[in-house]
Amino acid sequence: ATTQHHFIPMYTDLCGEMAKWTAEQGIGSGERSKEFKRILLNECQNSFDNYLKPPEKLAELTGDEKIEAEVKYKRAMIGNIKFVGALLLKNMVASQVIIAVTGELLPRVGRPEPDALESLCAFLTTIGPHFDHANWKFKHHLDDVFREIEKLSKNQEKVPARIRCLMSDVLDLRRSGWKDQKKATQGIDGPMTLDEVHIKAAEDSRGQPTSGSRGGSFGRGASWGGGGGGSLPGTPAGSRQSRGGGGG
Repeated sequence: ATTQHHFIPMYTDLCGEMAKWTAEQGIGSGERSKEFKRILLNECQNSFDNYLKPPEKLAELTGDEKIEAEVKYKRAMIGNIKFVGALLLKNMVASQVIIAVTGELLPRVGRPEPDALESLCAFLTTIGPHFDHANWKFKHHLDDVFREIEKLSKNQEKVPARIRCLMSDVLDLRRSGWKDQKKATQGIDGPMTLDEVHIKAAEDSRGQPTSGSRGGSFGRGASWGGGGGGSLPGTPAGSRQSRGGGGG
């Protein structure tokens, strides 16, 4: 699913069938009956955490070999985040995971990481049509996220042009009521030409992110499982969830 994105719907359906099968077979009882979804959630978070940072071996590569490895890493990272989004649409994981994911991908200090912002665009394009409405209880959080994206899409100093275009496409898609998704995802899913690969590599090398540029007040590695009360994992400091302090 992470490397061949067209298989994501199939794997998502398979997870749904497996969850239904375990319930029908009476595997576990009470809280244990939710074990499959809990395991699935943990695996999704582990994969997400692993893809937050490029593999260390990339630093040892050079030339075309390094560029090829970076492209594979980025494709797997985006595939993973789109798979998480697809699971959210099937209600296989709790919707509050959206808060944790967007919190990890949005920068709080330092220079934004282009790959993280590209993953964020892919994630929002996947979950936006389903969750970006007034009836979703955390809609205010998405509003905060899109306000941040609006600012970043205009930041020529810190954000590469290609990423700014992707963010503008997502913003346009939202303004259109989440229509014409195919057009919005072309820049994310479409294969890059060799020239585009070299341009991206040059942009990224000019704007290497500073250490700790992501996470900030979200707390990297926060559990996606959430809890009964209190603040949600990954809630940004500027969101309404943390403003006013009313938790519990």
